[in-house]
Amino acid sequence: MVERSSIDYRHLNVNPSGGFRILLVSFLAALIGLLAGFLAYGLYSLISIITNFVFFQRFSLVLPELIENL
Repeated sequence: MVERSSIDYRHLNVNPSGGFRILLVSFLAALIGLLAGFLAYGLYSLISIITNFVFFQRFSLVLPELIENL
């Protein structure tokens, strides 16, 4: 097993402080949140397309009210 030390920032001429790490983690969390939101919107649209195509034989991104069709 290869032993790894902590990340060496000396060649980058930066001294990572606690504030730097908090900003980095916050930025990564915001990026992941945005990507998850776009993925959720895409899945919602895909569910709408499949529901409309299977039950109503039409192509639409609007999710229909299924209670009206009982």
